[in-house]
Amino acid sequence: MSDLLQEYKEYYAVRAQRYANNEKYRNSYEAEKKLSDAMQSCSTLDEFKTKMGNLNQLCAVALVKDQNLMENAFYNEYKEIVRAAVSERILEKVDQYQEVMDLIQMTNAEETRGMREISCDEANRIFHYLWKMLDMYEVYSMAVVPSNYQNSMQEGAEEYKNSVAQGAVSTQEQMVHWDPNFKLNPDIVMEHRHRRLLPFTDEHIVEQLQKFKKITNL
Repeated sequence: MSDLLQEYKEYYAVRAQRYANNEKYRNSYEAEKKLSDAMQSCSTLDEFKTKMGNLNQLCAVALVKDQNLMENAFYNEYKEIVRAAVSERILEKVDQYQEVMDLIQMTNAEETRGMREISCDEANRIFHYLWKMLDMYEVYSMAVVPSNYQNSMQEGAEEYKNSVAQGAVSTQEQMVHWDPNFKLNPDIVMEHRHRRLLPFTDEHIVEQLQKFKKITNL
């Protein structure tokens, strides 16, 4: 056996071994092991050209599958359902591919779609950013002050109210560039991925939501 052939055999054996006994890379190990076994069965390098077939490309498919399985488990654990949907779609399709370039095209398309979906979903957090404005609107509109201050307090309340309304309008206008059907959905902030960012009681959030929806007509 030539030294070069032996080096190739050792190389492919190591490639497979790096995933051995790692359940998170089970598919990658199986694919790399098949490729290594093909190499180990060769008595000449030329023989490998025939035996390899598309096994090398199937290793890439297996790696994409393992990576997306891990990503999906991670996002589902933290109830990030919009982010998890990207890997779910890739996993539904990945076994259909045997050519790397086709696989890359599919994953790029799904990840690009996912970025748009995540941006649209998180745009609803405009509610989070306008929380203080809602508080200030309430403070100014309900303040009990001497009569000579009433007009300025009401003007202040109106300014805060307009800021809240304009914040929603601006967000809506920006996001339709990503999704023509986009519409702010205030109630979605009660879902875990958004709710976890609000350090308030559910009752307080619902109260603020009612004010937000009344001002914005959502």
